[in-house]
Amino acid sequence: MTPEVRILLVQVSSIVFAYTTIFPWFKAVTLRAMTRINIAFLAVLLPLFGIAYAGKGIGFSMLLFDMPWWLFVLISGMLIDTPFFIWYCRKHNIDMAPPKE
Repeated sequence: MTPEVRILLVQVSSIVFAYTTIFPWFKAVTLRAMTRINIAFLAVLLPLFGIAYAGKGIGFSMLLFDMPWWLFVLISGMLIDTPFFIWYCRKHNIDMAPPKE
């Protein structure tokens, strides 16, 4: 299994876990709470992947581009999370507009 596939599998499983277990736990999920939880997941996953891949010289490919492991984790995480995020916000009528000050 390639390193890219391992990272993608971990990311997909963590995102599915968040959207099926953690977010439904909250009585009133807000855009701010969802963003904080997503950042917390990233803050946990990034060092874990860093332990596995930092300094090893492993190249990561995202179709047309080669990139370092940390950039692959960030970009693929955003690409995977975005459809789940939009779906969950629409399903639970969460306003995606920025808060008015």
